[in-house]
Order: sequence, then C-alpha cells, then structure tokens
Amino acid sequence: MSSNAPIVASLEERRALAEFLDDPLNRFYRYPAARALLRVAGGLPLRPDHITYLHTTIGVSGALIIALTTSRAMLGVAFLLLESRMILDCYDGVLARAKKLSSPRGRTLDELGDASAYIAICIAMGVHTYRTHPGLMTRAGTVGFGAMVLATGAMSGHAYDFYKRRLGSALKDGRDAIAEELDQKRALVRAGQATWITRFGIWFDCWQVRLYEPNYPEGDAVGAVLSRAHQTRVRFLVKLVGFISWDNVLGLISAAVLFDCIVEVQVLALAYGFVMFTTARVTIWHALGGGSRR
Repeated sequence: MSSNAPIVASLEERRALAEFLDDPLNRFYRYPAARALLRVAGGLPLRPDHITYLHTTIGVSGALIIALTTSRAMLGVAFLLLESRMILDCYDGVLARAKKLSSPRGRTLDELGDASAYIAICIAMGVHTYRTHPGLMTRAGTVGFGAMVLATGAMSGHAYDFYKRRLGSALKDGRDAIAEELDQKRALVRAGQATWITRFGIWFDCWQVRLYEPNYPEGDAVGAVLSRAHQTRVRFLVKLVGFISWDNVLGLISAAVLFDCIVEVQVLALAYGFVMFTTARVTIWHALGGGSRR
C-alpha cells in the first residue's frame, strides 16, 4: 500500500466514536433504562407518539409541582417525574426504532414535546424562586433571569440536535440525515400532505443549517466528516457534542429540585450553556470547515 494513501477510519471505529454523541447521563443511565422498559412494555399497543405525549404531560406535571409547592416531599415527587420524563424521552426513540416507526414527523413532535416541558420547567423555576426568595429579585428581574436560562437551553438544545444528526448519520451510515429529512418533508408539502408539524420541522431544520453548518472546503458535509474522522480535533468535537446536550443541565435541574437549590442551578445552567455552546461553535469551525454558511 502506498505511504501516500489517505488515512480513513473504519466503519467500526466511526460507529464506536458516534456513541459519544449521546450525553453521559443518557448513555449510561437513561437509554439502558429505556431499553429495559422496551423488554417489559414493548409489546403493548403503544406508538412512539403516545410516549411523546406521555413524557410531555409528565414534564409539565412536574413543573406545576415545582411552581406550586415548597414541600420537600412534593419536590421529591417532582424529581421523580422529571427523571421519568427523561427516561421516556429516550424510550420513544427506542420504541420507534424497535417497531420501525421512526419518521421526521415523530422526531419533530418529540422536539416540540421537549420544548413544551422545558418551557414549563423554566417558568416553574422562576415562580418557585420568586415565592421562596422574595427579596432576591424583583418580578421583572425574575422574569428576565428565567428568560435567559430558557434562551440558553433553547440554543444549546438546538445546536446539539444539529451536531448529533450531522455527525451521527455521517459516522454511522455515511448519510446526510438532515438533507434526507428535509427532502421527505418537502415532498409531503408538494403532495399536499404536510401538517403544521411537518412545516415547523422544515423551518426548524433550515434554521439549524443556516446557524450551525460550517463551510466545508470539500463542499460535502458527509465527505468532510468521513475523511477527517481519524483526526484528533474531530474526535474531540464528537466527544464534546455529548456535553452540549441540555439533557446534562436537565439532570442538574432534577437534582436541584430534589435538594431545593433551584436558584443556584439556574446560575450554573447559564454558565454551562454559554461555555459549552461557544466551545462547540469554535471547535466545529476548526475541525470541519472555516466560517459560517451565509
């Protein structure tokens, strides 16, 4: 073999690397719990959409408890609800893959469910802070602070979803899952079969590409990932992506609810989100391209 032959990571190496795209809590705890649940409940006549509706309802219920009570026992219940929501959030994807029901619509619905629960949790934390620390901030200050936490989580979650799909589909299967899903959704629009969920998904995906896609010197996103998968900076990027996930912060929020340190975790969330989001933006620029797409 010529010494000038390009170095290419094997499929096994790429798929092993892609495992790091899941955040640590999901990888080591929630997905194993979701797969165990599949063995118990996978035979029930439930679709992934049903699980999405369920985990959204559970998340909103937990948020209501946080907002309306200061009882340590009830906050313990809220902790259990929030963690159950996270496991079920993993389970709807596990169930969809097991029943071969994965679809762009289902993914978008799951994103909307996650967003609804997260918004409810942020509002609940603001209400809880205002009720339990009345002299800490004015009402306007509490709202503004909560809005910053909400925006930080939204941007981190938005970026994580893009990076995970961009890197994951390329590393595992040599595909561009983002472009494929956009094509499927646009085909539904042209056929007159698109729901508002499908149209929202198109808007969501297009904004992800516009905000986070670097300019690839090769002009090919999948090719850039595959050709550089052996490089240290790309491997670092992949491992970094798992820490961008806002599910890490949601785990901290669950713990903060249990130990009633909700004010402190909001400050930590702001710092964490800013550092991880900024680091990821710089790293993908250096690892895969140069500059943002216009």
